[in-house]
Amino acid sequence: MNVIIVIGSVMSKRVIFCFLILVVFSLPVFAKVDKGSSLVSPELVEYAGLSVNWQMMLAVKETEKLDRMYVFGKYLYVLTSQNYLVCIDRDRGSIRFELQLASAGLPIYHPYYYDEDLWFMVGAELLVVDPEVGEISESKIFKTLGGSAMCPLVRNKDRIYVAGLDHRLQAITASNYMADFSVSDFNNSRINSVLAEDDFVVFSTERGNVIGISPDGPQKRWQRDVSGRVSASLVKDGEHVYIPCEDTKLYKFDAMTGENAWPIPFQTGNAVVDPPIIGEKVVYQYIDVHGLYAVNKDSGRKIWKVEAGLNLLAENGDLAYVIAQPGLLIVMNNSTGREMYSVNLAGVTDYAVNTTDSSFYIADNNGRVMSINTK
Repeated sequence: MNVIIVIGSVMSKRVIFCFLILVVFSLPVFAKVDKGSSLVSPELVEYAGLSVNWQMMLAVKETEKLDRMYVFGKYLYVLTSQNYLVCIDRDRGSIRFELQLASAGLPIYHPYYYDEDLWFMVGAELLVVDPEVGEISESKIFKTLGGSAMCPLVRNKDRIYVAGLDHRLQAITASNYMADFSVSDFNNSRINSVLAEDDFVVFSTERGNVIGISPDGPQKRWQRDVSGRVSASLVKDGEHVYIPCEDTKLYKFDAMTGENAWPIPFQTGNAVVDPPIIGEKVVYQYIDVHGLYAVNKDSGRKIWKVEAGLNLLAENGDLAYVIAQPGLLIVMNNSTGREMYSVNLAGVTDYAVNTTDSSFYIADNNGRVMSINTK
């Protein structure tokens, strides 16, 4: 079954802030969507067995675009190209808060979600955003980073871990932000990704060194050297770590020992330069030219491939909802490996990856944001 949806692309003018707040906060749960301004037609969404939870319009300037969308806990976060952060209540479709996170043009790393707060690195500065208060609750410049962080920070209950320009991994005491210890690779390669739990820390370097250390000191537990450059972020899943490598392979190691968790790495056919998305039973990996792969977590074998696939939007049981080019929603069955149906999402330019429940979130550069339920 193919569902075709035609979307307009008229740029909206900035809405007066007070009016926006009044309108957005008055939206009930599962609010009706105006057909004329809908990002995706509610009738065709329903025909595809889905339902529209809500749609809202953000006050986006004509020179501003939506840059990134994240799902953490009960909120959807939208970061614009001007570093303006909007927090949206996922149930109500209402704005929780808005703030200028950093000056426009400053690079902001992917946030780390810990204890219901968002932890951002902007250069060498830590910014902690408390969504319940709706503001930056803490900020701290880490002078030991040599001027800037080189990847997103991570943390556990005791320490923050972040790599700096000096090619060293800095461990910082979480309670007082004091430097605790630092480590580096023997070849002084740049550290570009870090993972941390209370019982392990793993980091990778550009040269393909993957190293596990003790979380409370600079003691190396293990090291694995893959055969290509590691440029994408490592991803953890329980006590396992996935390593996307430019040698065309996706590796899975035991985070405590460094031992292989798959009999052989998953061969993708092209350099792996994007981090995988971890689903309930499936790992989703985008590969340029090839599309999106679904890989069995246990065996490391391919379940399916969507050649035009870009990323996962959400899962619902055995069904995976995939965003694909050129503006398509493709629904795949993870048990059979077959495509169920597709929906035309022409006009959608932005989306969030949601692995916490079965809703997904799409948007366009006009500032229209829509929540769709797959149940």
